[in-house]
Amino acid sequence: HVCDVCLYEETVTIPKLTEEPVLQLSDKKGEYRIHASNGGLSARVWAASYKNGRMIDVKREVIRKIDTPVLDISVSDLGLNISGADEIRAFMLHYNKTIKPLLPASRLKIAGT
Repeated sequence: HVCDVCLYEETVTIPKLTEEPVLQLSDKKGEYRIHASNGGLSARVWAASYKNGRMIDVKREVIRKIDTPVLDISVSDLGLNISGADEIRAFMLHYNKTIKPLLPASRLKIAGT
């Protein structure tokens, strides 16, 4: 940065912004959606439907560092069967040589159950 008046030159180091991973389930007027951001890491997002704590169905989607850094999709577009389910859970796992959870599971109660 250079001052227009006195021509004093100032150098400032700006820290790189790092996005934190995000995993959210939401209900938008009966349309259940998954929003996940990988925070710059390659990750797999698993969505599962449950009835009384027992899994009914599970689907997986991959988010990558570059081509798909954000996943925003309805569970119906993902192909998740929620017929008879009372809950949807989502998990996001980092898969760089080891598989580890990036965040705690996100849970959403299905309306009307």
